[in-house]
Amino acid sequence: MEVLANGRKRVLKSINQVILAAADVDSAIMPNLAKHAVKNCKRTISYVSDKDKALKISGWLHNFPRVGITPPKFVFNGMDTVIVNKLGLGNFSHGYPASSRIIMSDIFNLLKANKPPSERYAIESVSLDGVQYWRMKD
Repeated sequence: MEVLANGRKRVLKSINQVILAAADVDSAIMPNLAKHAVKNCKRTISYVSDKDKALKISGWLHNFPRVGITPPKFVFNGMDTVIVNKLGLGNFSHGYPASSRIIMSDIFNLLKANKPPSERYAIESVSLDGVQYWRMKD
């Protein structure tokens, strides 16, 4: 994200997708980072969960909600936010991106075909107060 924010054109040309998985990023500074990611990348996606104990502790320590927590603490136009609460996420629930076959398959398909969430089989649309985000199916 820092590379995107610094805006080095040579580096930016080589980045196709930005994937935030259980992102321990302050939701107050994320708008600045997200605008660079959305502007310079083909697709930006954030996987979030309300079961991630590490992010809950980090939010408490830093006194700011983390991007990777739900309900989505950070939704940005042009960035796909995907909730993964209903999956088996493990005990501490912070390593879920690497331990979930469904999420790894979704990431693989994203990297391979760059399809939007509406065209990926394991994701369904959710809307709350007029804000659209996505959720992994059971």
